[in-house]
This record gives sequence, structure tokens and C-alpha cells, in this order.
Amino acid sequence: MFGYFNNTNNPTFYLLIVKYAGPDASRLKYLLFNDALFYLTTNPIPGILSPALVGHAKADGAIATAAAFYLQTPAYGVDTPVVEGFSSVGGVANYYDIAGNRIAPLIRKKPDITAPDGANTSFFDPFGNGDISQDADSLPNFFGTSAAAPHAAGVAALMIDAQKLHTLKPAQIKGLLSTHAVDMDDPYTDGFDKGFDFATGAGFIVADKSVGDVKFPNLFVKDLDLHPVCSNDPAHTRNWEVVNSNPFEVKMDWIVVGSNQHGSLTVQPGATTFSTNALSFHNTPLPSIVIIDWEDNFGFSRIDLAYGSGAQCGKDAVSASNSDKLMNGAAGMLTTSPDKPVNLAEVYPNPSAGTFRLYMSLAGQEQTRLGLYSSDGRQLQVRLVAQPSGAVDIDASGYKPGVYFLKVEQGGFTKTIKLIRN
Repeated sequence: MFGYFNNTNNPTFYLLIVKYAGPDASRLKYLLFNDALFYLTTNPIPGILSPALVGHAKADGAIATAAAFYLQTPAYGVDTPVVEGFSSVGGVANYYDIAGNRIAPLIRKKPDITAPDGANTSFFDPFGNGDISQDADSLPNFFGTSAAAPHAAGVAALMIDAQKLHTLKPAQIKGLLSTHAVDMDDPYTDGFDKGFDFATGAGFIVADKSVGDVKFPNLFVKDLDLHPVCSNDPAHTRNWEVVNSNPFEVKMDWIVVGSNQHGSLTVQPGATTFSTNALSFHNTPLPSIVIIDWEDNFGFSRIDLAYGSGAQCGKDAVSASNSDKLMNGAAGMLTTSPDKPVNLAEVYPNPSAGTFRLYMSLAGQEQTRLGLYSSDGRQLQVRLVAQPSGAVDIDASGYKPGVYFLKVEQGGFTKTIKLIRN
């Protein structure tokens, strides 16, 4: 960055950018920090009002904030907030990764939100005579995205305080702020821009709704939904789709019951697909049942599970007739729908060095009794679990390596699972 002060009587000056060394640049961008004179040119200058949001505000984990004058917001009688003319426009591509390697142009959806500026300060008056005539006091008013960002940060702090458990993540804050935002227009494009745009992001934040969404003891992490989808090669592959209805990413684990197949995924809002290997024993196909688990905002583990499907893409629709539920080996398991088994209790990992995780999906609603026993029949632990569906950690770290038995009982359902403590 460099500065230039024109102390001549000529209002026109020229800027020449030349190559110092290396190959010719295929793309060139410069940012000119100036007043509004450039907006008034009779013939538009190429590049004026082009995207200018760069640096840390464009980072993936940042919550980039556009600015709207507080007197031009719904609280002051304006139905649609108006973005400030100096608020930086997004849409600048990244052409290199952090190591300097060339990548396909990456354009992130920035800014994320819009927040108010122009509020009073008791001390900050960078240019002198900073008080505006529209308010009734003599305090200086602070404008710019530097003024808007602290307002958004204040709402985020209120959300963290209201949530109480300190499990609120930055991505959740951004997603919830965006969900409740008042839609705004990008003034540099034709027509009204519904939803996200590169001038205002998701729109103007609404503090009371965002804070109210996470206020303890609200459950704001919505359940994930797992269901089977078709495969190009059903004899070898089962495909699955996870639908995340949250406006933020959710981390989840998955396992295939009765196998060593497992993995972890960060599912973005919307649908995410993944694949597993089809199961068989001595060339006889076996049903594939996948369990996914994730944590809600209270730190409790939640699960969903589903049968796979033998539907072939382009040929079959996923239905009860090609559900893995129909294969041998699924007997004794109830279903709430063709692809959602219940009365299932499985442990993973097994063997384990200390902690086992029990995945349950039981038909009854009464308490579930969990008993841990030594190989000679001595009772070591007893727990009563209120939820019939979910994931429960069984801590065996205080016991010697060997074989143990976990007994799961609910109503008329009983299952004993052998645990191997390494």
C-alpha cells in the first residue's frame, strides 16, 4: 500500500502499474481508497464498484459484515434496510491456496450479514465534527463496516450468554444470524436480489430472534435425517443421503452395523451423500444398516439409522420392494417405515481400549436398563436410560483387559452383547 497527496492545482493524475519481474500477470486488481468522486464519472470507468472485499474478511471462518445506516432500517420505519454506499462488495476470487498452489477460482459467499452503523460514540471522532444532524445529541457518530462489525459481535455475545452451556459454535452463530436476517437488495444489480447477494450477504441481522433461538433451554440443533438412495452398482455399493435442515454444518459419525466400516463427515446445510460397501456372507447378500450419530446443543448424542437399498440408479426408484430389510438376517427387527429399523442395539468400537459406545433404537418408550457384567457373571455397572433412541457411552477403562457382557433390557426386548476390552 502507498499514499499519494496531490498538492497541485491540477485535479487529474495518472496511475501507472508496471511489471517489476517475473511472468506477465494474467489478472490484475487494485483497490483505490478515495471519496465518492469516482461514482460521478459521466462515462463509467471499468472496474469501478467491482468487488473489493479482500483480506481476513474473506476468510472461510470469518463472519464478514456489511453496513447499513441505522436510520435506514426497519426500527426507524424503513421496510427494507439500505446498504451503505461504501460497504465493500464481495465476489473476489481466490486463485491460490495457503501454500501458494494454483487452484480453480474460489469465490466465497461474502459478506455474510449486514449490521447497523452510524451509532454514537463518546470518544471516537476521527475526522472532527463527526456528529450528524439527524440525531438530537452532540456525540460523534461512527460509520463504516468497522462500526457495523462490533454491533454484530455484540449480538453474537448475547447469543453465547443466552445459550448458557458454551457449546455455541461460530458456524452456528453465523447460520442462525443469517436465518433470521431481513432480506436486502444489492443496489449494483438489476431487480431485487432475493436471498444472498454480494453487497448485503443474507441481509440485516435481527438480534431478538437470533438470541431467542438459542436461549436456554431451547433445542436449536435440528435432527439429521438419513435415508438410502440408489447406486450404480448395488451388488457392491450402498449409497446414503444425510439431510441437514440446520443453517450450519454438523459433524457426524457413521457405522455399518455388523462390519468394521465407519467414518466421520461434516455435513453442510442441505443434502450430503456417502457410500458404503454392500455386505455379504459366503456370497449371500446381507442387509446394510447404517447408524449416524451427532451431538445436539446440550451435548447429548442423537442418532438416526436406516436400511440400505438395492435400487439401481436410472432403473429403479428407492422403495420398500428393494429395501435391504427384505434380505435374510433382518428378522426380529421392527420398522417404523421401510427404511427405519427399530429394536436395534449395537456397540462400536468393539474391541475398545476403554470406552464403548452403545447405539440404540428401541420400539418402547419406557426406560432402558443397561447392565455390564464380567465374564464370570458379576454385575459391574447398572444404568437406567430414559431415551429409547440415542448413543450411550459405556466406560470400561477402569477394568482389566478381557471379555465383558453388556445386557440391554427394555420391556420384552433383551439383548446381550459381548465386549472385548483391549
